[in-house]
Amino acid sequence: MEKNGSLLVYYEPANVFTNRREGLYEIWYSQDMVLLDGKGEVIQEWPDILEFHYVTRRPVLDLFAKNSLDLGGHLSPGTYGFRAVLKDRLGDKKISRIVSFEIR
Repeated sequence: MEKNGSLLVYYEPANVFTNRREGLYEIWYSQDMVLLDGKGEVIQEWPDILEFHYVTRRPVLDLFAKNSLDLGGHLSPGTYGFRAVLKDRLGDKKISRIVSFEIR
């Protein structure tokens, strides 16, 4: 990836808890973004950058999210990591995944 480019991460959360009551379905999760250096140390963190709270009469089966990070030439060439931390607010669970990428 070029150092002036953007990183785009797309994911589909699975097994997010759905609260069912009185004919309604509720899903609520948030997500943190974390930029890591090649050693796994935090460079920058964006807590609760995404908030999804949805109440509907039909269950939501296809969840997805995308994150974009403008690199803007601020990172030196090397290997980095992007960590997404998904927090299931109703299910009281948290999961994270790291995507590695390289700046040329």
